[in-house]
Formats: sequence, C-alpha cells, structure tokens
Amino acid sequence: MHQGSLTTLLFVTCLLATPTPGFAKDKQSDLFAELDSVKNEKELRALAQKLTKQYQAKALQERLQRGRLSLTPFSKKEGTVTLIDQLGRSTKLHYVIPDKAAPKNGYGVLLALHGLNAPARQLFNLYRKTANEQGWILLAPHARRLPFGGSTAASGRKVDGNEDTMGIEPLNQWYAYRSYGLPMAALSKIKRHYPINTNQIILSGFSMGGYATWNLGLRYPDRFAALAPLSGSISRQEKFGLADRRSRSIVDNAQRIPMFFVHGAQDSMVPPNSDRFCRDRLKELGANFVYQESPKSSHNLRYWFGDAKKPKSLTTWMTKQKRQPAPRTVEHRSLGKYMNRSYWLEITDSKGRLATIKATANSKNEIRVESKDVKSFRVYIDERIIQLQKPITVYSNGQLVFQGHPKASVLNVLRTWHDREDGHLVYRHSIDCIVGKASAPVKNPRPQSQARKPRAKGKWY
Repeated sequence: MHQGSLTTLLFVTCLLATPTPGFAKDKQSDLFAELDSVKNEKELRALAQKLTKQYQAKALQERLQRGRLSLTPFSKKEGTVTLIDQLGRSTKLHYVIPDKAAPKNGYGVLLALHGLNAPARQLFNLYRKTANEQGWILLAPHARRLPFGGSTAASGRKVDGNEDTMGIEPLNQWYAYRSYGLPMAALSKIKRHYPINTNQIILSGFSMGGYATWNLGLRYPDRFAALAPLSGSISRQEKFGLADRRSRSIVDNAQRIPMFFVHGAQDSMVPPNSDRFCRDRLKELGANFVYQESPKSSHNLRYWFGDAKKPKSLTTWMTKQKRQPAPRTVEHRSLGKYMNRSYWLEITDSKGRLATIKATANSKNEIRVESKDVKSFRVYIDERIIQLQKPITVYSNGQLVFQGHPKASVLNVLRTWHDREDGHLVYRHSIDCIVGKASAPVKNPRPQSQARKPRAKGKWY
C-alpha cells in the first residue's frame, strides 16, 4: 500500500472512531432515568441525598429546565404507540404529529379524550386541521377499566377509585382523575419523544372524556392552558339528580384556567344540570369561560358538525389560550393529598380532605396567605415574582409566620419536577409554614448571592 493511501486510511479511521458532537450521549441521561424510577417521597429523598453530592440546587434546576436532550421521535407522523400508566395498565395512544417543524418553544399539545365505548380517535376530525396549523401534537389515549376499591395494582401502588363511582363496580372503561392515570401518562410519554411547550397544553373530551376534562383540569389546574369539556359533567352523581357537593367545591379551581364547555339541552345520557351549575358558579367568580347550550341537541357530536361556524368558534378560541406560568395569586381547593399543589403553593397538612388556600405575592416581597382547614403549607419561591436578594415575609391569616431568606435544596428541585416534568414550574427555594404559629425573623440577613462561600470543600446553595 502506498504511504499516501495508508495516511488517508488512518485519517478516516480516526474520524469514524471520534464521537459526533451532535449525537454524543447526554452525560445527564442517567438523571432522568433515576427520576423516572422514583415512586414515592422516600425514594425521592434518597435520590436528593445522592444528587446533593453532585449538584448545586441551581445547577440541577437549570439542567431540568432544559429538559431531556435525547429525544427519539415516533417512526410515523400518525399512528399508535403503547402507553403504560403508573398503575402498570397498558393501552394504545393514538397521535398525530404536525407537518411543520417544532416551534422554538416546542410543540403545543391537544389531549383529546373519547366517550364511553367510542373509538379513541373520536375527536380527531374535529381538531386535526387546527392542531396541524398551530403546530400542536394531537393525542388520544384509549381508556381502560378503573381499579376498584383501593386494590393494589400490578405496579405495587395502592390506588383508589374516582370519587364519582358512587361505591359501585366501575364501568368497563373510564379515565382516572389522578396524575397516575392514562391522560397524564400520555403527556409524560410525549415529553420523552418531542420538545413540548408546557404553556400550551389543552385538554378536551366528549362525554366520558368530558367528565375527565372537568375533573383532571380542576384537580391539576396548573398543568393546562385551557379546558374544553363537551357534554360532560363534574360527577356521575349529578346524572341521577344528586348535587355532588365535594366535586362542585373544586369548580372554584377554574378561576385561572380558561374554559369552553357545551351541552345539549335535551341530553338525557349526561343531563346539562351540572354544566349549568358550573356556568352560574364561574359567572359569580368572574372566571374566563364560554358556555354554549343547544336547545334541540341531545347527547351526540352532531351539534358540532351541523354548522361549520360552531367548531370554528371553539378551535379559534383554543388558539388564543396560553398558560401564565408565574401568577402572583394562586387559589386552590383540595380534596386530598394527591392534589394539594398548584403552581408555587402547596398544602402540606389539612384538618380534613377538603381544604382551601389562597396566596398573593405582592411588590413588597410579601406573600399573604389565607386558608381554611389547613394546618400547614409550603410556599415555593418563584423568582419571576419574588426577589431572592431581599428578605421575604410570609403572613398566614394575618399572622407573621416567616421573615428572612429561604434556603435552596436539591430536594425542592426534585419535588417540583417529579410530578409535573415542567421546567416552568421547577423551584429550588421553599418556605414551610404552620398555620397559627407565629415566627420570629430568621437570622439569615444576607441573601445567598452576597453570602461568603465556605472555606471547606462542599456545595454552597
């Protein structure tokens, strides 16, 4: 072999052996694998203790805000993939990826939930054109049978049924009103394959899917930009003329999430009385909503296809909705520990299952909290509305409960990321407060940016 040929061969071999920068393995990929495997608070604390040796809280926050770097798109633009929820239940997830490339902030998502015993793609014809034009991914998980009566799922997680099963054996399929169910699993899965704009996730559903839209949206209002339940209800009890006061109580959680809901006045399958109550209550609250009731319509989707202007009014409304991820005021009603947090405010203990809390962060770096049936709460510090450089004051029901500079922790970062996988809602500082317990000013006069670093080796938060 000539010397020139040998040199060329060696050069090519070196190129092939050198990793291509754009396809190099993400060194932090194990971080997400560890987070995905966490099932409870105990495991989360153990992971936080481990990661504290590797990360400063701010560095970990910034890393999670960038999201997953290794994304593998689906093989087709439209099709189905297997979806497994946190209960170990498997189903099919139907999807449509828009023709255009992902926008700078990521794709929006329109999560469309079908009616009882209907095809999972039931709402695709209604939303396909708008989703494609707007650059939204269209998702539809096929519903499965609910776990019943506190049974233990294959995943080892002890679960309970929905509030509105009325203590009877559930139907052959129904969406769970919990973060461990199929709709939330669909959002989690799509984030592993495409960049997602979490400020533009819209939830909609018809009939059974309408029930789920109301109930998931009201339990987790910080996860959606808008809700559009069609011929749904807040509770199956309402179908039988019963006023479900517990479910009705969380309608107040829709104050900060835009809603567009419709019903047929002649609907006997899902009577409109529940939606009429919600209409009246949202009007009292001054909420942002649109309610349409068709005098001659029953329980079907013909209302939407009989007049071209009607679906356009809904889809045009959808295109104008975007979540505000850093509200100065957060108000939340909780029915249990599984739904105790909204944005930067969390109920950590309550006197009963039903508890109400409202907090406002003002321009004076004060956080004023009013609550009912709450024993303790946690405030996560959102740096878009609170200045860390200045002392922070927290009042609970008019009483001073904190004054000073809160500390950052890796545990805060992991907690706020783990259940939402949303970079806009990840916080590293928190303040834990006990209602009715006054607090002296915290002896930490200097904010972290001005504090001296320790001489000993270790991390400084």
